[in-house]
Amino acid sequence: MRSQHPPLAQYVFESQPTTDYTTAFASSLMTMAPLLLVYLFAQRWVISGVMRGSIR
Repeated sequence: MRSQHPPLAQYVFESQPTTDYTTAFASSLMTMAPLLLVYLFAQRWVISGVMRGSIR
């Protein structure tokens, strides 16, 4: 099997006629994990930027 970008692989996986929902949920979680980790790490700067932009 060829290596694919995770969201594309998830779409191909979930477009099958029969879907194993536990595996589909695990695939969704693995796809979202890097973005969530980056947000949790940079949350302080994201919130301060939003607040700074709303004050002006």
